[in-house]
Amino acid sequence: MNNRTIRPNIILAALAFLCLSIHGLAQQATFPAAPPEPDSLTDSEADEWTRLLQEHAQAFDAAFSQKAAAAAEAYAAADQLSDAAKKDTLMTKAEIDSLSSLAREAKKTDREAGRQAKQASKALAFAEKVAEMDTEGRRKNLSKCYRQLKELDELLHPENYEKPIAAIIGTEGVVTADSLPPALPEAVQEAPAPKT
Repeated sequence: MNNRTIRPNIILAALAFLCLSIHGLAQQATFPAAPPEPDSLTDSEADEWTRLLQEHAQAFDAAFSQKAAAAAEAYAAADQLSDAAKKDTLMTKAEIDSLSSLAREAKKTDREAGRQAKQASKALAFAEKVAEMDTEGRRKNLSKCYRQLKELDELLHPENYEKPIAAIIGTEGVVTADSLPPALPEAVQEAPAPKT
């Protein structure tokens, strides 16, 4: 047995651990329900909502930055293992293909995590900009800031936003009483079959 041979099952276990650690990075904080109509808020309530949204924006920025860093590390490790496997003469084609596909998947995850981190930093910049505005500007931009952060919360915690199956399939495929054909009259139901 060659000690330099890379074992795919060890590699797969390491990559699975990295992927699971990426998923568990963000601590789940309860995102607030939508603020009331901004025009109905007092100055102190508008200030409080702005502060709350800014805190969430900072938390999302940190979480998505960690997620992007972990995804970059996972991609670098997967790419390095894939390159090493291609140079190893004892690796089978199936093992090399498997590692190459893992590297491609890690690259896709890395790109998506980078895009989400950029989106989170833009949302943080906007939340900080809103915090520096006067009260009228805060009221005007509070809903937009909330929508941006709600979108980030949905990306970070998709399990909180899963749609019920009925909402996904709609009414198609669901049998209701009015969608059934009308019942046949009794005379037709009991009629004997014609003899041939």
